[in-house]
Amino acid sequence: IRGALKRRNTSGGPKGRIFSFPGGLEELPRTLAAGLGSAVRLNTRVESLRRTENQWQLAWSGADGPGAASFAHVVVALPADALAGLKFEGVVNAPDLTALRAIVHPPVASVFTGFARGEVTHPLDGFGVLMPEVEQGKILGSLFSSTLFPGRAPEGCVALTTFVGGVRQPELAQLGDDALLELVLAELRRLVGVRAAPRFVHVRRWPRAIPQYAPGYARFKELLTRMEQAAPGLHLGGNARDGISLANCIESGLRLAASVQRLS
Repeated sequence: IRGALKRRNTSGGPKGRIFSFPGGLEELPRTLAAGLGSAVRLNTRVESLRRTENQWQLAWSGADGPGAASFAHVVVALPADALAGLKFEGVVNAPDLTALRAIVHPPVASVFTGFARGEVTHPLDGFGVLMPEVEQGKILGSLFSSTLFPGRAPEGCVALTTFVGGVRQPELAQLGDDALLELVLAELRRLVGVRAAPRFVHVRRWPRAIPQYAPGYARFKELLTRMEQAAPGLHLGGNARDGISLANCIESGLRLAASVQRLS
């Protein structure tokens, strides 16, 4: 217990640096796509992935019709469900990746709300609010977005991003927009002193959101390792293997790139 207290995070927020981009997280994939240029193929589905003696043969279909090519290395960073449905042909002793469908991905709804500064009594001088399960609240938590990142609200206004659903109450993420907003506002009135209707609202839902790294999750990572060992030139990443945060995603990309470079 003394060791846990010594190592505890006393900053009021998660460990590590919290960061984003002026235009939101989509700036990262858009910048990567701009660097890759015509090599990026959007709205394209991989139809087959076959291992030959020393290469991978890929066949795909997309807006420009079918296509095929051979590659020395293939990097796969799909969500767990999509990876579970991908067929790897010509791979001797390949493990059955359909087991990845057992990874729990509860639904989450994100409700972004904007208020005039005077319409919220709390100073919003921190990271946000995280709702402990013991309090039996209706939200997972709320981030003080305009405090964390510049440009998230106009001058004289504040912005909050509230999350609903998850493992605790997945059914709440399925509520209609009006009911979801009223639920969020009721909690924000209680927690941060919201005193008016929001001036801006944006609701976004993820039916299968964040993979849950629950006890026993190591078996899924071991399955991915076995697949790589059975399939030379295959490199597996993604949030089901390397973590869910933005920093985890960047680290995963660097790890995959280094793996390809090392074996090329």
